[in-house]
Amino acid sequence: MSLVGIVNSDPIIESKIRTEFTKLRSETMSLHFGTTPERIKEIMNFDLPEIVILNLTDPNLDFSAVFDEIRNDIWLHNFAIICLYDKDVMDEEQAAEELKSFNALAFINYQQIERNLIKYIKIIDANQQI
Repeated sequence: MSLVGIVNSDPIIESKIRTEFTKLRSETMSLHFGTTPERIKEIMNFDLPEIVILNLTDPNLDFSAVFDEIRNDIWLHNFAIICLYDKDVMDEEQAAEELKSFNALAFINYQQIERNLIKYIKIIDANQQI
C-alpha cells in the first residue's frame, strides 16, 4: 500500500484532492492529512509516506520548521513531493526555488489540480523504483 501524506489546511484544496483520489479508485493508496506541525511531523517521521502533496502557499502553515526537520534528517529524503501552489501568490519558478534541496517532482497550481494531480500520482506510483 502506498501512503500519501498531504500537508494542507485549506478545505477547498482538501476537497479537490479527495475528489481526485476518489476518481483514481485505488485501494492501494492511503491518504494521511496533516494540518498542524505535530501531525505533519508524525506523518513524515512515523507514517513514512512514499508521496507527499504539499500546499506550499497555504497561509496557515509554517513550512520553515517542516523544511528544517526534513533537511536535518536524512531518512526523510525518501519521498516524492508534489507541490501545490496558488499562482497569485507565487509562480512555479519561485515554488521550485523553495524546494530546490528536496525531491520535488511536480509543481501544480491550484487551477491545474483536477487536470494534473492524478496523472502525476500515477507516474510516480508506477516508477517507485526511481
